[in-house]
Amino acid sequence: LPRDRALDSIAQKGFVKPRTIIQIPRTNDFLVVDMGGWSPNNGRLFLLKPSQKGPYEIKLLKFPLDSPHGLALGPDGYFYVGEKTQISKFKYYNNQITDWQLVIGNIPRKEGFMHPLSQFTFDPRNGDLYINSGSPSDHCIVHGAGNYKTCPEVEAQGNGAIYRIPGQKLMSLPAGGIKFFEVVAQGLRNSMAMVIHPSGNLIQGENSRDFPELEEPYEEINVI
Repeated sequence: LPRDRALDSIAQKGFVKPRTIIQIPRTNDFLVVDMGGWSPNNGRLFLLKPSQKGPYEIKLLKFPLDSPHGLALGPDGYFYVGEKTQISKFKYYNNQITDWQLVIGNIPRKEGFMHPLSQFTFDPRNGDLYINSGSPSDHCIVHGAGNYKTCPEVEAQGNGAIYRIPGQKLMSLPAGGIKFFEVVAQGLRNSMAMVIHPSGNLIQGENSRDFPELEEPYEEINVI
């Protein structure tokens, strides 16, 4: 069976496309997001915990999610998860998910989007949230024998960028999530790794072109 399609996403006990794992503080348990393949609404959130029958066992916590990727513990004590067009947060207490809230639900996306995964990071100094919005194409659109038309990155506003949401706005979320975000960087292909350096600089890992060259151009680490 293709790995991009889970036959029964609810009953399936194994991982299909696991993306991010984080440890639950003060426990030996972990949360894991699994895309479930590239088909929409096949993603899942799992609990990974020690088992008496073996090293670890997994328990399904939430289904469905739409292409989940980013997963982190926020400075406000909530767990944050990034889906294709949105980021949500939730509490995990007594083996249950509680207080699930939409943080932002209007992440710009273009039809036929090629890089839809939402990665994000927090600024530990003030709780600001930085969000990746990948470019719509791999390296523009090729027509015929290598001729390029205008890159959709130029035309698709808000893509190939990094957004910022001030930390104080995460403390009291409006109904329907936050509508405001600031564009702090543009002209990026796909920021699949981000972290705030102790100096305060945003460090970005650039997921570079996939094809036709398999090894060039090289991936990059940039200071934004």
